[in-house]
Amino acid sequence: MHNEECPYSVTSLRSEVKLLLNKIEEKEKGTKRNIFNSFEKTFKIKQENIKLNNCENCGQPTARSPCKACEITEEIKSKL
Repeated sequence: MHNEECPYSVTSLRSEVKLLLNKIEEKEKGTKRNIFNSFEKTFKIKQENIKLNNCENCGQPTARSPCKACEITEEIKSKL
């Protein structure tokens, strides 16, 4: 199984939010758990079993192939 982080993740909004939450968590232990519990109470989302495969282009784990990063990259290349 391929467990490397997505090469585009460091430039993503998700990465910025993760860093911010980690800084807050350092000062206020339990913040992330409280946020999660709040979401869990607010959104009753049906859990599904999702099987991860590898992207046919980059090999990164993804629920569908090609992964979104490769899909967007190909779209950009086609417009250049």
